[in-house]
Amino acid sequence: MTTPQRNLDEFISNLTREEDDLKQQLQYLKSKGKKRKRIVDEWFDKLQNMKQRCIYMKNSLNESGRPNFNVQGEIRDLIKGMQNHKKCKPMVLSNEFVGKKFEGNVKKMWKLLRDDQVFIIGIYGMGGVGKTFLATYIQCEIIRSKIFEDVLRVTVSHDFNIFKLQQQIAEKIKVNLCKSDNETSRAIILESELEKRKNTVIILDDIWEYVDLEKVGIPLGVGVKGIKVIMTSRLRHVCQQMKCLSDNRIEVGAFNADDEYGEAWELFWLGLQNFGTRPKLSPEVRNIAKCVVSKCDGLPLAISVMARIMIGNTSIHEWKYVLDEFDEWLMKAEMKKEVITVLRRSYDNLAEKKVKKCFLYSALLPKSFVREDLIMMLVDMGLLNGRRSLKKIFNKGNNIVKKLINHSLLLEHNSTLRMQGLVKKMAWNILKESDANTMLKCNEYMKSISELEWPTDLETVSLANNTIEEIPYGTSFNCPRLSTLLLFDNSIGHIPEDFFTYMNALKTLGLSEKHNLTSLPRSLSNVRSLTSLMLYECSELNDIPPLGELQSLLRLQISGCSIEALPEGLENLINLKWLDLSNNVNLELVPGSFLSSLTNIQYLNLWLCSGGIEVEDVEKG
Repeated sequence: MTTPQRNLDEFISNLTREEDDLKQQLQYLKSKGKKRKRIVDEWFDKLQNMKQRCIYMKNSLNESGRPNFNVQGEIRDLIKGMQNHKKCKPMVLSNEFVGKKFEGNVKKMWKLLRDDQVFIIGIYGMGGVGKTFLATYIQCEIIRSKIFEDVLRVTVSHDFNIFKLQQQIAEKIKVNLCKSDNETSRAIILESELEKRKNTVIILDDIWEYVDLEKVGIPLGVGVKGIKVIMTSRLRHVCQQMKCLSDNRIEVGAFNADDEYGEAWELFWLGLQNFGTRPKLSPEVRNIAKCVVSKCDGLPLAISVMARIMIGNTSIHEWKYVLDEFDEWLMKAEMKKEVITVLRRSYDNLAEKKVKKCFLYSALLPKSFVREDLIMMLVDMGLLNGRRSLKKIFNKGNNIVKKLINHSLLLEHNSTLRMQGLVKKMAWNILKESDANTMLKCNEYMKSISELEWPTDLETVSLANNTIEEIPYGTSFNCPRLSTLLLFDNSIGHIPEDFFTYMNALKTLGLSEKHNLTSLPRSLSNVRSLTSLMLYECSELNDIPPLGELQSLLRLQISGCSIEALPEGLENLINLKWLDLSNNVNLELVPGSFLSSLTNIQYLNLWLCSGGIEVEDVEKG
């Protein structure tokens, strides 16, 4: 037999194995009443086409009896094509598992499971994203594929203790621990039994604190053959403490909520189906349903629960009601029990009261923000000592931010932070329950600020991320106790002169991302209690009133605006610690104009400003 014929025989044999393996998996799916993804059929068809080409080529060789150069080249191309095709093989076949991220996580999981140098694999992420779902899928696949001899799964949860965990594992492997109260002797028995089994995967689900696997009796390491642990946790730092290396961790996240026809909608649409039968929704209802899904902000648990609740509903009035009352409805019945309660466990797990408060107040910020904004907000709210140096403030603030990230309450991407939409709504609800003097109206479709009632005892107001276009002339709310007013990310084009008249206790004012705002009222000059004024990305703002009377100001941010000159009286703000004048491309600074009198400045940002400010000017200040 010639070499090309042998190559073809071997190649056909490989293709047949792949074909048989996929058929076996599809048969398993069918036996479970599951449907396969469309991409599986496409991949399978291409595999069979390759096999037919090989068979045809082999028959041609047998007839001619002599291979030629072109045939050998075609065989090489086929082999290369098959190698590339195998790389694209779907890891997840059933259409009930949605998302490219899920497919990628499964692929990484199998790679780690097959690596002899990996002993513990971590799955982490916020509540409701599908960590247990991924672990369950892997458990089923291990059982189906028989790559490991056994897979054990134990839920650890909040009430964890070593004795209880030892008992759960012993029951799974049917080992008698002799009812000993001695954890050490129980660990020795478990370790001995697990080492006998070998090739075993132990899934520890829902871990909330460090678990000493050695004390439990789970043997891991180079000297132990075939024992691996998969752990799931919301707490990234717990994965680190349990010696799960960063390369061996899988972060599970929410779907991209901004993709209208993306994976979030796919999961919702799948949940609305009745045993594979698609619901008959009118185009109007479908559009409303997409808005409902977008309010879940990509959280798989919320999307699945919402789909289950709405299955069978085709009335446009029912869908409109759910959309209109989503925030209130979220705190009732199934959604509160199955979603908000799950999310709140991460908040309840925070040990320090101050960190809890910091989390709640971080929910007042825009959709995405930088660490500096959050840390200075905590100073504004009195949660960090503003009298300390900025260096010490930021050391403490970064420590708090790290704790919130580790608890999956804040999400970090590159240099920005954000809070998942439903986590933010949970935080608002806790804030409103604990402080009746707080008004939170965010992500709503209000056009005018006059739609709201402003009680005289208000202390904190956040109207961030709305569609407010106007504050009507003559508007002046009587709020003598109001200390924080945040109007981030609206379309306000004008603020009336009298608006701040009865806000004599105002300390923090956030007017950032007002792209239609051209000027600020002169009455702002009289709000002498202000300690923090944020004017960020007000791209059309070119008129700022004198600020010289605002001598309580500690932070002043005028960034990304259209000002051509500094506000009058800036040199009088002798208590300023933080001054940000960055990205004002029309602003020309004059040497010696203001810095020499600002002797308390600890942070100064003049990026993209023009003019003649020299290092000496900064040093003199």
